[in-house]
Amino acid sequence: MNKEDKLKALGEEMKKGIELIRDKKDQEGLEKLQPFAELMRSGNARQMRVFVNIGLAQLRLQDIEGFLQTYEEVQGIPIKSEKDQTLRNEMDEWFKLLMERLEKEQ
Repeated sequence: MNKEDKLKALGEEMKKGIELIRDKKDQEGLEKLQPFAELMRSGNARQMRVFVNIGLAQLRLQDIEGFLQTYEEVQGIPIKSEKDQTLRNEMDEWFKLLMERLEKEQ
């Protein structure tokens, strides 16, 4: 397998993780995306789409601490496109809803 084929295979795995989360198979999706997230963190090349999907899965799995860490990371990712802005806005909305819910519980 040459380098290009390996990169394609990695890209497909990342897509599968995002699709799993979209299909509400959050635990499976997280397991697929976590290795990519670690690579992106170590290479300082975070992709908005990957981290927002991780955050969504964490929120639905009620991993509040994980979601808050991912939310903080997303705030540090530079916005490179309109899609990135839309994704960040969605995550901001989830954060606000979470804070409102936590406030009501107190």
